[in-house]
Amino acid sequence: MRMQVLLAMLLVRADHVVSCERLVDAIWGDEPPASVGSQLRICTSGLRRLLRAHRLPGHIETHSSGYLIHVAEGTLDLHTFRHTMARARKALETGPLESAAALMRTALDLWRGPLCEGLESRPLTSIARKEEEERLLVAEEYFDVELQLGRHRRITGELTSFVAENPYRESGAAQLMIALQGSGRSADALEVYRQLRRRFSQHLGIEPAESLREVQRLILNGEGAARLLEESRSPLKAGVRM
Repeated sequence: MRMQVLLAMLLVRADHVVSCERLVDAIWGDEPPASVGSQLRICTSGLRRLLRAHRLPGHIETHSSGYLIHVAEGTLDLHTFRHTMARARKALETGPLESAAALMRTALDLWRGPLCEGLESRPLTSIARKEEEERLLVAEEYFDVELQLGRHRRITGELTSFVAENPYRESGAAQLMIALQGSGRSADALEVYRQLRRRFSQHLGIEPAESLREVQRLILNGEGAARLLEESRSPLKAGVRM
């Protein structure tokens, strides 16, 4: 497990030096051994041998303050995700939207499960939560672009799953309501709002955001998806309130 945590810590910061202090915290937490310096060197040497023995990508360097792993471009999904999203956001500025949507879809498809799943380490847990939040924000960006393109039916199923998995993210709920309204399913869109309002009231003791209530009002008034999308964009970018 120690070697796995060490590898994960180096990979999430690939091509950057990770300090010995941070690695010790990740591997041993609040109870490092008295010989922690030598133990870390032994663990790193073992990881180097393992990478070589299995011909795995990655070259570990020793620096005065810590360790660094080099990986070839395209080897690490997390790096590819970030690079692909940088291209997608540039495409959003230059167009067409279809290109941005395709790049976002490619980036999201790189996620095959939670980051560092099964590794018990406080720093890794913190990193995993941060990266998961980034993934959710990217998913909402992708849904927003698809809604701008009028692909309501195309994303309704995925949005339904997204809202079920993230029941307190108001942005996702608003996007699902818009997709359903754009698909001619006003009653289902209103039911999404009713369920979210009930959930917020019972578990958080608050009402949905004003902009989400406005989306509901516009649906009741028979407004189209384009008008709803414009309204939903204002104060919902925080995504979730807890």
